[in-house]
Amino acid sequence: MINPVKWGKTILLSAMLLVCFNSLALAQTDEEGPINPLEWVEPYPEELEPQPIEDEELSPENKEKLRQFIDRLNNQAVAEYNEGNTEQAFDIWYRAIRLQRQLDSPLEEVQTLGRVGEIAWSNNNRVVVPQVRERLETIQQEAEESETLDITLLKALAKAYEQIRAPGQALVVYEQILADDRRRGDAEAEEVTLKTIGKLHLAWFDYPKAALVYEELLAKAELEGDRELELSYIQELAYIYSQDKETVRALQMKERLEAIYLAQDNLTPLPALQLAIASDYATLNQLEKASEKYQEAYFRAFLVEQFAYASDALEKLAQLYGAHDEEEISLEIYELLLQIEGKYYNYYGLMNAYDQIGQIYREQEDYPQARKAFSKGLELARSINYEESHFLTQIAELPPQEIEPLAIEDFGEFILPPPVVDDEFVANRPQEDVEAREATLKAIAQRYRESYNYPQAAATYEQLLILAQEQIDPLKELTYLKELIAVYDEAQQPENALRAKQQLEINYVEQGDLLNLPALQIAIASDYEALNQLDRAAQKYQQAYLLAFSLQEFSLASDALHKLATLYRTHNQPNIALQIYQQLIVVEQQSYNSYGLMKTYDQMGQIYLEQQNYAQAVAAFQQGLALAQLLDYNIVYFVTKIQETTQLSSQ
Repeated sequence: MINPVKWGKTILLSAMLLVCFNSLALAQTDEEGPINPLEWVEPYPEELEPQPIEDEELSPENKEKLRQFIDRLNNQAVAEYNEGNTEQAFDIWYRAIRLQRQLDSPLEEVQTLGRVGEIAWSNNNRVVVPQVRERLETIQQEAEESETLDITLLKALAKAYEQIRAPGQALVVYEQILADDRRRGDAEAEEVTLKTIGKLHLAWFDYPKAALVYEELLAKAELEGDRELELSYIQELAYIYSQDKETVRALQMKERLEAIYLAQDNLTPLPALQLAIASDYATLNQLEKASEKYQEAYFRAFLVEQFAYASDALEKLAQLYGAHDEEEISLEIYELLLQIEGKYYNYYGLMNAYDQIGQIYREQEDYPQARKAFSKGLELARSINYEESHFLTQIAELPPQEIEPLAIEDFGEFILPPPVVDDEFVANRPQEDVEAREATLKAIAQRYRESYNYPQAAATYEQLLILAQEQIDPLKELTYLKELIAVYDEAQQPENALRAKQQLEINYVEQGDLLNLPALQIAIASDYEALNQLDRAAQKYQQAYLLAFSLQEFSLASDALHKLATLYRTHNQPNIALQIYQQLIVVEQQSYNSYGLMKTYDQMGQIYLEQQNYAQAVAAFQQGLALAQLLDYNIVYFVTKIQETTQLSSQ
């Protein structure tokens, strides 16, 4: 059970932290809410002469002087930004944007808004980005009402929305551009717009809509006989359908790719592709086809000397037979795999193969053979200082019995080379040899990672980390530690990832690097949660929230609270989760995060609904609906939730 007392202390401390922000929030708001500074009226600069005549249009001379003045403001803002004075920089940019309205050129203002908004987004500025989006929407609405929204302004608006990461608005505008392309019969422009729409859907992980766009692009390429574009779109669709778990469609695209590569005699990409095809067949339970394709991938890879793919194909083939009670065939494949791994001294691959062989023999209750296999794995584990405890445990769990010493010929004729790490040799090695060894290890680690061989990738980065520590190079040590964390995360090994992240946390604390700590602490808490260490997870989420809030990193503070509330909610403590969501509302309001507020009210509504507190549930969903209408996003969802909750309350 998570300790709620700790959370009570956190709320008290959080309230103290919020006091320092209250005066600022009150100064920025009135009864109607904050005023967007980009909507203010900016007078003609007093610094410029001659001054324009009041209530008359600017003369060409005034406009030219004003345009030059705006350019100077932009340069000044850039200089302030480069000096790290971001608040002053945005103040200057805001004045320049307001002055641009006097030039009667919405296009120039939109372009500046997009550029400034992108800078704000890259700095996680949760105040500037919504204000820029609001101003863009105003310009768009005014142009629509005055019927001056031409194609040039539409394209500028679409790009600006992209720059501030507002995909909903960007896609709406791009659909208008697409309609114009089709009305004019401009096939080339239509293709460019479709590509942009497809990439935007992909960027926001909307795979079904992205697939529709790329299917249309593929049909056009086929009709035009453009083989290069056809290949490109098939590759995109294979990726999209794989990500969307549409295995049948993904397989169709991959097989089309395979046919194209074979027709082009392009053998290099075939092994990886055939492995993916085989995996799809296995997912679809077409086991014979999966087996055939794994074998083909193995032979292709061996032919072009892609030994990592050859090993991968054999390993997956062995697993396929093993999973379907064909242990003898699986053992034969592992015997072959030992020879392949031995040819290019892949200790990690050898160790894993012996481990799998041992597992099979143990399941068959052939304990002498299992002990021999695990013993060979132990030799390799000791030689690379990795997973030694695993093999010791496997051997210890076997029934005790007298066995003959393990003969090498039991598992092929591979003879173990000298150990990878020779401490005496390393100590006396020239600097250039150390650098060469480091470069080689980095290349090996990258190759393992690209082929999803995570245990071997991790072991190689561990060696690089040791090498950096021996060289007393903190920067390299930090780099390899981060790479190691990434590998463990990709491999979904929270225990190992947690160990590495805790070391990184210590490094950050020692260096006084507080800015990187909140995100890392959230990741650590997530690992604790995955390992079911719930009290530690809650404590670390709270720690991340408090630090992020004190640093005004409101996005990370919100993320920590969201995850903490979810943790309590999923462990049957909804009332504590509601307290956290109430605190989260304050944080989201502080950063003007309308999307976060909408999500928070939705979660609160769900909890009240589960508790059959229908009045509170409707109130929460109504708050979410108001935000959804403001954002023009998920309106139907909230309307439906309110209707369903109202019906339940009347029963």
